[in-house]
Amino acid sequence: MPTLFEFSQQIATFKKEKKFSEALTYFRENKGSFTREQIGNNEYIVSDMISCLRYSNHLDAGFQFLSIYGIAINEQQKERVLSAYGWLLWAKYKAENENNGHSATEDDFLTEKLKKPK
Repeated sequence: MPTLFEFSQQIATFKKEKKFSEALTYFRENKGSFTREQIGNNEYIVSDMISCLRYSNHLDAGFQFLSIYGIAINEQQKERVLSAYGWLLWAKYKAENENNGHSATEDDFLTEKLKKPK
């Protein structure tokens, strides 16, 4: 049984090596060794897991992870977690817009043809 630090380090190593599904499997196999509070209060585990879920295209699971582990998204949250959450939101936005047949880009508004004044 790994310590919380070893658990966190192994997930970080998998993420760094871009072995996202291995990180998810490792998490699933070892999460029972820790309480929800231990996992939810560890900014490194939380941010790495959200990132691995995003990179594995398990976007809804990323939001479920936040809910299950009681992760609050507010001004007191660590920057590392907020950043991972922001990227998860962006990926979800992109996925939803691509599925609707419209690829929304930031400069859609600027490329709109303007009427010439008469």
